[in-house]
Amino acid sequence: MAIATTEEGARGRREAEHRRAGDSPSRPRKALTIGAVAKILSQEFDDISISKIRYLEDQKLLTPRRTQGGYRLYSQGSCRCA
Repeated sequence: MAIATTEEGARGRREAEHRRAGDSPSRPRKALTIGAVAKILSQEFDDISISKIRYLEDQKLLTPRRTQGGYRLYSQGSCRCA
């Protein structure tokens, strides 16, 4: 039995989330609020918080879109990871 890598495990969790949400791999995903991102990430990272996500934005590692009202909207393209 092979052990899944962290990346494979994360991909599987993301795919499961999208299936539960009714999304298909070919359809674009909806943007998420910072609270929704924190909730999803908390399943893998116990100590994640909204303030930590804002810190990553301050460090230019995340670049969420903004609504006219200034709310952050995250998508898969928000990450500036290598």
